Amino acid sequence: MAKNNKPAMRSMAPTRSSRIAMMVAAGFNSESVWSALEKEYPSIIRDDAERKRVSGSVLRFDADLRGKVGRDINSTRRQTKVSDAVAMALVEATGGMESGAMRLDEIDMANRHRFSWNISHLDFIYGETRYIHLSDHTNSKYRLENKNIKKRDENGITNLVEVVNKIWLSGSWRVGDPMIPDGEGGFRITRADDGSLLELDLREQKIEFGCPEAFMSIWGGSPGVGKTRLAIRAAKNVNKSTSEAILYVNGEANQEDFRSWVGHDFDPDLFHVVSATKIPVSRICEMVYQLRPRLVIIDSVQTLAEWDQGDRGQQTALTILRDLKGDIKAGKPHVLCISQLNKKGELKGSRMLEHLADLVAHVTKAEGRKSVFVLEVPNKNRGGETPRGALFRHANGTIECEGQSGDIKATPLYQLVQPSANPVIAEGVVEKSSGGEDSESSDIDGEDEGSLSHGRM
Repeated sequence: MAKNNKPAMRSMAPTRSSRIAMMVAAGFNSESVWSALEKEYPSIIRDDAERKRVSGSVLRFDADLRGKVGRDINSTRRQTKVSDAVAMALVEATGGMESGAMRLDEIDMANRHRFSWNISHLDFIYGETRYIHLSDHTNSKYRLENKNIKKRDENGITNLVEVVNKIWLSGSWRVGDPMIPDGEGGFRITRADDGSLLELDLREQKIEFGCPEAFMSIWGGSPGVGKTRLAIRAAKNVNKSTSEAILYVNGEANQEDFRSWVGHDFDPDLFHVVSATKIPVSRICEMVYQLRPRLVIIDSVQTLAEWDQGDRGQQTALTILRDLKGDIKAGKPHVLCISQLNKKGELKGSRMLEHLADLVAHVTKAEGRKSVFVLEVPNKNRGGETPRGALFRHANGTIECEGQSGDIKATPLYQLVQPSANPVIAEGVVEKSSGGEDSESSDIDGEDEGSLSHGRM
């Protein structure tokens, strides 16, 4: 008989705590949970006769085990009650109980407002907003159109229902058309007399580059790669350029080191820092509503007290931050969360971290380049294109954009090119060399510098 060399499969039987959690989540009352567990662990049955009947043998009553089971049941019920209360509070706070289905044309369009990081590479990575008209011109003309649509009644029978729609005919522009300034404080006409779209030079369209408001970013990277230093430089730049408040939650460095890293080139009336090893997300929200900052940096998300409560606590914290960023009473800030990586090189913590974020960036050391690191957005950026990335360099206690120094030759724009999963640099960085090679540039897929002119130079 042939010998089976396959390794034994590890048992995936649920633990006692997980079984209790599953029964509580399914709605079992305490009596039913105890009954199920007594069949699995007969030694916790108090009555001698019943214990013998269930086990089929003589067992001693295990008072210690029964006490542990009781504590597990009570603890699970308390945690579930608190989690359910938090979940419902989030639903009510975000208007989930009042949500209703709307016609798509009843939902307004929006232009995603941005402010510059004043770091060209970051502005390029985050993308741009090409402004569009959010309403029809006041001189627009319409006609009414009757239309029959199918609708099922409560018995499932299909009936025809007549509706009246307003159809746009003509006007200087209609909702969704590009906003093109006319140089006199207004905007150019985009529509001909018959309502057709004119030929437009979209290079003249109103554009904003950089960091979107009401947006949540995640930068994940290994310790010491440069995340905090880049975040500090970005915060200082935004602080000075917007003349608005910045809130930096510092959970990674002691106050003295952090103060030294920031230096003196900032507005002390607007740059606010809170240093804490652990801080609840509710406290951050209080400060945000008080300060209404343009930018909130949480360094790192592992500093949040909810992070130690597992996936449920992490999801709660991230959901609160997601809703905070869009609240006009909080100033609709950009929330930048910095995260550590686990041993697999993935963002440390709940999968909800990537799901709830608007942009997910990975920060890694550039191979073979001393003091140089890559910030790349390979897949997710709700405010711009992917994949994109850029090179940065540690220099003189701060972070500089790689490619602007006289020691290398490169354009200030970098773009990750598919299908490679690794960052491929468009107009790649080339070391200076002697001879005619200095005047050469590398093209990728035939793209020259002109083809990247939509970026911020």
